[in-house]
Amino acid sequence: MRPRLDPSRHTWRAPERKLFRDVFTDRDPEAERVLAGLRVAEWAALEDAGTLASAKRLAAQAKWREALDGMIGALRDDPEAREAMLDVFAVLGDDDPLVADYRRRLANALF
Repeated sequence: MRPRLDPSRHTWRAPERKLFRDVFTDRDPEAERVLAGLRVAEWAALEDAGTLASAKRLAAQAKWREALDGMIGALRDDPEAREAMLDVFAVLGDDDPLVADYRRRLANALF
């Protein structure tokens, strides 16, 4: 199993993230994982109310199961929940058992 990314250790500004994304992510899944980790870390500062915002804050605290449960719950009301789940999946990596479980749940909720 790969070590978990600690997104709190990365503090790139938006232009740096865009450059990194544009140059590397099409070729390197690990680069996408780093970018997803940066997006998740930014969720800690969300002040919005609602199920998805709460779930994102939980993800930023690495409370993955609780965050994914909240995101599944938000799917019907907020289409952004799907993208948020994909970011969490990228951070956790394909080898994490939560990813396989919640990918199935996501597919069942969408179809």
